[in-house]
Amino acid sequence: MKKVPLGISAINSILLAISAVLLATGLAGVLNLPDSPLNPILSILGVNFEIPKPGAVGGAVSILFSIVIFVVVLGLGRGKMWAFYIAISFFAISLVFEVPRAFDGSVFSMLVVLTSLSCLAYLVISPKVKDFLREEKPSEEEFSLEMKF
Repeated sequence: MKKVPLGISAINSILLAISAVLLATGLAGVLNLPDSPLNPILSILGVNFEIPKPGAVGGAVSILFSIVIFVVVLGLGRGKMWAFYIAISFFAISLVFEVPRAFDGSVFSMLVVLTSLSCLAYLVISPKVKDFLREEKPSEEEFSLEMKF
């Protein structure tokens, strides 16, 4: 089994947190809960940010994106190139949408831009990631059910 670089583990943790938020928000919309289940947690932590509750269709889309992100995390942890490209596209799309808000002075957007830029740079530039993705899989031994006496 390949040893996963620490940076990819950190990126997977970030993506799993995003997936969990999308799942909780999506379930709130699909189940028609009065509020997002994460808002009380955010208020306890002292964060002055409220996650809006989507409708049923928005909730279903959030759940779908949550599942897609979870599958990408599994693939990236196993060194799959398709997951690598999807993760890069996630962070690039995040940058495209958050940079204008960051210039407007939104602190949250600035943090998202810094995180996305850091993750994108690590995935593209790091030799550890390149080695991890290039590492050959061990050849499988031939398995036979033939009994020899």
